This record gives sequence, structure tokens and C-alpha cells, in this order.
Amino acid sequence: DPVIKEGLIPVTIDDKGTVRKADINKKWYNYANQEWANAIIKQNSYDALNAYGKVNSATKEDDYVKFDGVDDYIDLGLENHDFGNTISLAIKVKINGAVIQEEHQLLSNTELGGLALFIARNQYLGLAIYDEKEQQYQIYTSGILAEINKTYTLVGTYDGKEMKIYINGELVGSKKVILDMKPSSMPFTIGANPDLNEYNKFSNINVYQAAIFDRALTEEEIKNNFSNEIKIHDNSELLKYVDFTEREEEAKEIIPEDIIESYFVWIPKYKYKIFDMGEYNQRETIEYESKVQPIEIQFGLDDTTDNEIECIAPASGENGNCTVNKWMTHPAFTAFDTKGIWVGKFETGYKGATSTADAQQDGDVTKMIIKPNEYSWTNISVGTMYQNSLNYNKDLNSHMIKNTEWGAVAYLTNSIYGRCNGNECSDIRINNNSSYLTGYAALHDPTTGLTNTNESCTDHPDACNEYGTSRKGQDGNVNYQYFNTNSVAASTTNNYTGIYDMSGGSWEYVMGVMTDESDKPIYKNSGLSESDLNDKRYYDSYKYGTKDYQFLNRILGDATGEMGPFITITNKGTTNTAQTQNRHISAWYKDDSIFTINSNPWFIRGGRCPHGFESGIFAFSHHTGEAFADRGFRITLAFTS
Repeated sequence: DPVIKEGLIPVTIDDKGTVRKADINKKWYNYANQEWANAIIKQNSYDALNAYGKVNSATKEDDYVKFDGVDDYIDLGLENHDFGNTISLAIKVKINGAVIQEEHQLLSNTELGGLALFIARNQYLGLAIYDEKEQQYQIYTSGILAEINKTYTLVGTYDGKEMKIYINGELVGSKKVILDMKPSSMPFTIGANPDLNEYNKFSNINVYQAAIFDRALTEEEIKNNFSNEIKIHDNSELLKYVDFTEREEEAKEIIPEDIIESYFVWIPKYKYKIFDMGEYNQRETIEYESKVQPIEIQFGLDDTTDNEIECIAPASGENGNCTVNKWMTHPAFTAFDTKGIWVGKFETGYKGATSTADAQQDGDVTKMIIKPNEYSWTNISVGTMYQNSLNYNKDLNSHMIKNTEWGAVAYLTNSIYGRCNGNECSDIRINNNSSYLTGYAALHDPTTGLTNTNESCTDHPDACNEYGTSRKGQDGNVNYQYFNTNSVAASTTNNYTGIYDMSGGSWEYVMGVMTDESDKPIYKNSGLSESDLNDKRYYDSYKYGTKDYQFLNRILGDATGEMGPFITITNKGTTNTAQTQNRHISAWYKDDSIFTINSNPWFIRGGRCPHGFESGIFAFSHHTGEAFADRGFRITLAFTS
């Protein structure tokens, strides 16, 4: 079973990408059905908003945020959003101060025409919506007085025909009205009008939770889920959710994306049957012939002395007593005393980035986020990646993924537990989003390398639907984003439970480094010092070499040298003849295959977005360890129970 520790919440992910807390007393994963175990680290809503610069003086207390009524408010965003003509606003709030003869905003974007849950001047709790056609607000007050020191779960809805107000799960009133809602031009705020003009009075309140839906919640939903708190049991068209209570989600309750910081996927300890000893030390001039086959894997190892283990993983370039058809514990599981490893579900993103350039900079560990639709954190050295990964969550023994750990994911993917059905195995679809957004998938399998075929919404309307998938890369390409179910083609399991971005996206640096002639890691240019690499558990060490085809220096299980034979092809490209050049590929899905050399001692994995079929989970190449605009990274957790 997966090893869980405090702070790591086991979850299930359904075929719509919806996340729920798993009931660990029941089966919440099934590798036989290619459903891998997932877990998340939840972010504190207050800390997350503060990191984005959205908190303005409001103070976090035990299980709420306190607004002093003087200058405190929180910006939730959502400016420039078209709601159509349906909406739901919800807030759990306690009234702390007097509200006599003034209007107080609870959850609103009312400046320049918007909508609000508010306390009216007559002290009644109310809902206001601006009617664009009539150029005035439609206001409905509930007849319920806002009492000091009392806590309310307040919901306001509009379904295109009727405004309704609910308090603590009960309908307290409604107003029939047909109106045209204006697209938002200001952000939503808690505790104040977003424009902070002289007519606005700040609210003296405690706020526990708030949510905004782009639809009208039903009376049954509100009665069941909004009676004394906000429970998200259906996240369809949920635009924003904040939860300051730091409570544990109930089993089966939906966990909204807004409060997830990072996703991880469990790779159980396993042994595999050696299928190729990887004794290649050259490239061939032969025609390409696929050597892809299902890799035989068995779970259930308690330790590396399992009596069916026939060989122990040797060091770089060595065979030990290993031969083809012998069973070997995969080396990814031998460095740490653990029953498996948790691998980042996506490339590591840069929290708060709103463009590719935003995520191409130095920054601190608090900017790490592992989620879909985030800009991958690139343009930092191996040293920065390594140190930030170690500091991400020391209790969970977080670290930058090693080359052998990447290999463990690759081999599990190419088995009956991943993307193989009988003897037939499928390649992972490339993430060809050139803005390096995580969790994306190309519209179809690439047939050439070094090109990105231009795609448009006109040609592929299924990629430009309500999921916002028309968000394009810098080259204008349309891609399937994570929440479009077509994106699962880019998953290691061909469903939402797998790992993404292991084909394309950015090239990913991994902790696999060549040693010099005195057997010391070549750390020059990486931002690391010799002392940083004292603990050999956190990196894979490779023999010194000067040729990029010395595949024999592989470590069995790292998904490099065993993927031969290796050949050279001429890629002419399709959109740019200047791209014509010799390319080095393996017999596994034609993926890039360039081994480390003394001048480029660090492995990079997966290929990058425009590399077509040459990107893939078995792709490997080399680099100096320096920062580069298309180099990202991934985090792994390896802790004991």
C-alpha cells in the first residue's frame, strides 16, 4: 500500500479530473486496472493568496481571517469574466462590528456594475446584481438582520429569472427579475468594494470560507452543503473557492483546485525482468526497427533480499551478475528505506506566474507548485533546482528526481500497469504547449520531429470548448489542456491517475551526473559545490566519458542504455528546412538518445515541446547544468512510514 504521512492527503481522480479525498478503508487505486494512487499537498488559502499579493492587511487567525473594518480586504481576482446570466456567491462570515446606516460589502465586485453579497444600510443581509440593460442595480434584501457576534453561511443565486438568498441552508426569500448581467470589470473582493472609493465602508468581520460559481446552485445543493459551512460536492463551474479553516476534507468530498498546492503519484517498489543489458557503445546505420515491448514487473517486495531477486542493480557501466531474463529490484528503490516513491504529477511550476517569462527566473522555495495549467519553472541551474527541491518539504524527504527514479516511472508506464494492453503498448502523447504550461497534450500523435504543426480552433473546435482549452502556446498552437478529457493521452496511464509532462513540455534536468576521471561528480557550471553532493542517495553517478554514444555507461533501470539499438536519422522537418539535421534516436518510440559527456555531464529527460516524436518518456540528452530557458525539473518524495 502507498505510504502516507501527515500533510499528504490520499485522493481519487475521476474521468473528469475531479479530485476527492480517498477513503483509505476502501480500494482507492488499482494498478491492475492502470489506476495509480494519487495524493495531494493542500495549500492554505490565506498563504496562497498572500503569495499572490492578494491579501491587504487582513489577519489570519485560528480558522478564519479577521477584517478590522478599517482597511482590510482580500482580492480574489476574476476581473474580465463574463458570467452570462447565472451566478452563485457564498460566504461563511461572522459579523463583529456595528453596521448602522452604512452599506458593508461581504463578497462583491460592485464598482462599475457587478454583484455582491452585502449588509444593507437597514442592516439586512442582501444580494445586489447590476442590470446592464437598465443601467441600475437590482437589489433584494432578505429581511434578516445582520446580528453582531453571529455567524452566517450566506448564499445568493441568480438563475436568469429569480434572485434568491439562503441563510444557513434555508431559503429566506426571492425576487423575480429578468436582467442582463454585465461582464466583470473589477476583481471580486472580500470585506470591501474593489475600487475602495469614498462611498465604501470596510467590513468588520471574520471570514471562514467563500465560493463563487458560474451557475445557480440548486435549493437541494444549498440545503445539503451550505447549512453551516461551505462543502464543495460538485465543482462544476466553480470559479473561486477559499477555505481559511484548515480543516480536513471529509471522505468523498471534492477538493477544489484552488486549495491544492501539489499533486504526487505513487510508484510502488517493484522488480522487473531484464529485457536488454544495454551493451551498446555506438550508433548504427541500420533502418529503424521498433524494439518496444511490455516490461515485466512484479510488486510486493518487502526488501532487496527478496528470494526471487536474481541480481542486484550494478553501478554505471557494470553488469554484476545480471543477465537478460533475470529479475532485479529496480534501483530507484534501493537508496531509501521506503516501499515506494511519490513522484510529482506535473513539471514543477512557478506559483503566481502569468506568463512564460514570469516563470523563467530565480525564486525561493515558496514559489513551487505542482499542478496543471501552471507555467513550468525554467531557466534556473541544477543547483537551484536541487536545493529548492530538498527544502520543499523536508518531512517528506522531498528531492529533485533522479535519473533512475525517472526510469522507474518509464518502466512502469511501459508495462501492463501503465500503457500496455497485452503485447501492445502505446506512446505518451507530447505536451507541445510552447509556453511550457503543465498538463497539456498535443491534438494528435506527432509524425515528425523538430516541428510544431500549426493548429487552430477552427480546425479543432473540440480543443476550444468550455474548458478554456483555446489557451495557446507562443507559436499559436492549440492544445488540449488538462481538464479536457482528451489530455489523458499525455498521461502515463492514459487516464487522469497517471503522470504528465514526461513527454515534451520542457526538457527536465534530473539528478544524474557524470563523474570525472577521479570519480568525483562534475559539478562545474551547475551551481552546486562538491559538498552539496556528499549524500549519494540523492543523485545517480555515471562513469566518465567523452562520447555521447557511450550507452554502456548506463545504470540498468534508468531507461537509457537498455533502449537500443541506437541509430541516426535525418530529420528534414516540415515547416522550416533550416531544421534539417541528423538526429539520434532509440529503438523505443524513436525518442532522443544522447548520453552524457564530460562537457555536458548532466542528464535531461523527456524532450521538449517542439521535438515531435523525438520527445518521450524514454528520451534522454545532456547539458551543462546551467540555467536554460527550456530546462525544468520534477520533485520526488521518498519517506518511510
